[in-house]
Amino acid sequence: MIADFLCWVIFVALLAAFLLSLAVKWRILEWMQVHAPCDLINEMLNCKFCTSFWMGVVISLILCVAIGNWWLLAIPVCSTILTRELW
Repeated sequence: MIADFLCWVIFVALLAAFLLSLAVKWRILEWMQVHAPCDLINEMLNCKFCTSFWMGVVISLILCVAIGNWWLLAIPVCSTILTRELW
């Protein structure tokens, strides 16, 4: 059980770091920062920790729906630090 959880944490961290790096390269993140509807979202998009956490939440929600295990929703809490360092 714990080994599975750690594997999922590493998978989500790697996938989130890849997607965020791709968003920076293709200037999607910059476009989202410029066109943010309010200052709060703009600040969150400028923060690597916040962006890493919310990307992990989105990936974990998709995994939770696809696989059906509710404990996958705890992954962003553990994978955020890894994603932030890898990105």
